Amino acid sequence: MQQFHKLQQQELQLQIKILEQQVVIKTQELSFKDLLTNHTLLKNQFQAKFEQQELTINNLQKDQRETVKETIRVPGIEPFIAPCDSTDTGNGWTVIQRRMDGSVNFNQKWEQYKYGFGKLSTEFWLGLEKLHRMTEFQPHELYIQLKDFRNETRYARYSKFSVGNESQSYELSIGGYTGSAGNALELHQNKKFSTEDQFNDNICGHTHQSGWWFTDCYTCNLNGMYTKTGDYNWQSLKWNTWHEKPLKFVQMMIRPSTK
Repeated sequence: MQQFHKLQQQELQLQIKILEQQVVIKTQELSFKDLLTNHTLLKNQFQAKFEQQELTINNLQKDQRETVKETIRVPGIEPFIAPCDSTDTGNGWTVIQRRMDGSVNFNQKWEQYKYGFGKLSTEFWLGLEKLHRMTEFQPHELYIQLKDFRNETRYARYSKFSVGNESQSYELSIGGYTGSAGNALELHQNKKFSTEDQFNDNICGHTHQSGWWFTDCYTCNLNGMYTKTGDYNWQSLKWNTWHEKPLKFVQMMIRPSTK
């Protein structure tokens, strides 16, 4: 009888050990499953973050364009540095203005617009005196790139572009429009440049807080106030023959005309 009772105890202890081992194995299985789940979750999170960073980099590269710089030499002015861009429209284009993030204030006085301001790698205005000297030295064409807050793009191209001298208030002369944005510069033809502190024919430079070839006041103003959304703002970057909402990205480029 005692022997039988002892055997029962041994069997019970063995069953307890088996159960304990089963618990350990089950716990390990659950931990492994949790590990796999967490690994999959982390992998998905990393992939999503990587794709977002890649998209951000691509957008930055597209908006900031190439930052290759060239030295411009024309009579009547000291050599100066300017960025060039061959991303979309071929070689030979000198960037004369860029808007992309609002990092530079374009509500500047006459002297700043005359000589230029901003950062060549981001937002800047090359300078009216430089534009006059370049376009006086040889014929130039103008190419304008536009993007709105829906990330839709348009362009305007003019086969003729020149800027008068300071005594002419850097009067604008353009012609030969082609493009998809509409000919918004047409009504600015032969208009004098105005700023907040120098009114030429109108006070639009003051009311619109920018410098431009205003015409009571504009059908386009690419030096207007930069806004962070596409909501209507009458002082913002505008190209009204496309639409009247603010623009997100603008770049003006010129190159010697082949015609």
